[in-house]
Amino acid sequence: MSEDAWGKLAIAIGTFRLLALIINGTFARTWYGRWSPHVRALASFLTCFLWFQISFGLFNSDAATTGLAVYPGLLVLDAMNIVAATRDAASMDKAVADDGS
Repeated sequence: MSEDAWGKLAIAIGTFRLLALIINGTFARTWYGRWSPHVRALASFLTCFLWFQISFGLFNSDAATTGLAVYPGLLVLDAMNIVAATRDAASMDKAVADDGS
């Protein structure tokens, strides 16, 4: 992809994630409340994709920059966010299943 396309993709994913975090918990008693942790997990997964691409690109370049320490760290932190969000999603799914029976 071109640099412009990568930039637009990064902005789109960042906007999606920001909106998901703003909405998260705001509508706890609506249809969205059930899917909020699922959306957070998806947003973290998409962000991990970007951090991985940046880290991979820096690793394969000849430049030794501080980005080699920063971006893999952000990748690990977002991977931890995925784990936390999927645990929340599992708890939400169990709660919804328990209410339905």
